Amino acid sequence: PETSETTNVGFTWEPDGTLEGLSISVDYQKVEYVDRIRALTNDDVVNGEFGRFLSENGLTKEQYVRTPDSPTRLRANDWLAKPENQQIVYRDPVSQRVTRVIRQSANISSLWIDLLDARARYTYESDNWGTFEPTLTLSQFLNYEYADLTGGTKDANGRQNANTSIVPPLPEFKGTFMLNWFLDKHSASLSSNFYSSVIWDNVLVDRDGQARVV
Repeated sequence: PETSETTNVGFTWEPDGTLEGLSISVDYQKVEYVDRIRALTNDDVVNGEFGRFLSENGLTKEQYVRTPDSPTRLRANDWLAKPENQQIVYRDPVSQRVTRVIRQSANISSLWIDLLDARARYTYESDNWGTFEPTLTLSQFLNYEYADLTGGTKDANGRQNANTSIVPPLPEFKGTFMLNWFLDKHSASLSSNFYSSVIWDNVLVDRDGQARVV
C-alpha cells in the first residue's frame, strides 16, 4: 500500500469588538507520499525502459547519441533485441518504432509537497438584507517534487507535466473567492476561482515528423 506522512502547523485569529465576525487562518502543510500507486502513460513506460537501458549500460542521457550506427545506438539495438527487453514495449523489428505498450498500476513514485494555505472570512449580519459572508482562500505550493522513473527528482511546481501521469498539471498559486448570502429560508452563493499560469512542457510534432520541445 502507498503511505503518506503529513505535518500541519497553523493558527486562526478571530477578534472581538469592531472586528467581530472576522476569521483569518494560515496553515503550513508538509506531505510526503511513498510508493504511490499509479498507472503510467505510454510516455512514462517508454521513458522508464530508456532509463533502464542507460542504467544497465552505465550511460547518461547526455552520453547517448541516437544517430544510426553510432556506438550507443548500436548498443541500444542489441539491448532491444534481447527477449527480456521486449515484454513491456513492443517495437517494429525494422524501424524500432513503438507499436504497443503494456501498462498496469504499480508502486512507481514518491512525492514531496510543501503547501501554504490562507483563508479570510467575514460574517456580516444586516438588519433587513440578511447575512453576508465573503470568503477568500489562497494556496501556494512552495515545493512540489516527485521521483521520476530513473530514480532522479524532478520539480513539478508550476508546470503542465504533460509527459507523465505521476503528477497532474500544477499551478503554483490558486485561489477562490466565495460570497454567501442567507435570509430566512433563502440562500445564494457566488464563487470565482483563480489559477496561476503553468509552464507548457508538452512535445510538438510538425508535419515532417520532427519533434521539438517548447
